[in-house]
Amino acid sequence: HSFLRKLLDQAGIRDRRIALTLPDILARVSVVDVANAPRRRKDLADELRFRIKKSLPFGAEQIRLAFKPVPGNASLYFAGVMHDEVVSQYENLLGDLGFHVGVIETSSLSLLNLWQPVADRQLPKKSDYFLLNLEENYFSVVLVRDGVPILLRTLGHRTLTPGGSNGPQYQIDELVREIVPTLIFYRERLDGAVSPTRVYYRSLRPDLADLKETLESQFETQAEALDLHQSVMVGDNVQIDAPVASKVSAAAGAALGEAV
Repeated sequence: HSFLRKLLDQAGIRDRRIALTLPDILARVSVVDVANAPRRRKDLADELRFRIKKSLPFGAEQIRLAFKPVPGNASLYFAGVMHDEVVSQYENLLGDLGFHVGVIETSSLSLLNLWQPVADRQLPKKSDYFLLNLEENYFSVVLVRDGVPILLRTLGHRTLTPGGSNGPQYQIDELVREIVPTLIFYRERLDGAVSPTRVYYRSLRPDLADLKETLESQFETQAEALDLHQSVMVGDNVQIDAPVASKVSAAAGAALGEAV
């Protein structure tokens, strides 16, 4: 608590509203098909909560739900759920420091907020592209179609055993093993092209050698690292090196997001 207060004071943050980005492993995000969706938002939320709770290890009353319609499809909704107690811990901590959390997003969705305008400039309309978020101890694979994330998988995370190593939990071969079935699902079940238009990636794992070449080999298309400077205006007097830019990019995306 005192450390966070000191950090915020050092950063000179005075605005009482704050955006929060949380690890992907704390949430389940999916596209849900609700035929004849209820018109009232509360009824729709109840329907989504009922659909999603079947795949969760906790009850519907413990769900914190956020959702929005998928553009261009009246029956599809992009829904994310977290355990309410987990989210409340973060909100209460920041509330004690005098802040109101107005935006809560997962790391990968924050990165998508950050990067979608860049992808719109770089890629043809109605393109499919993948966004990979390689955190230290897990990774997420997002498929974006026509600007809409239609598939999000969080993989590579394992619970540490007592006395186990606190180092990175996945290696490049494990990353490849998870990418292959995702690509097969994309091509065979989602009517995807042989190769997506582009693969973008953000990596907090500099130890993964030949990452760009590996991704290009597996996806059979160009791979490009996310560059914070392409999406956020940075003052000439501010110097942000590549490792720091990668670390803060998810937070930058959350700041650009919409309140839930």
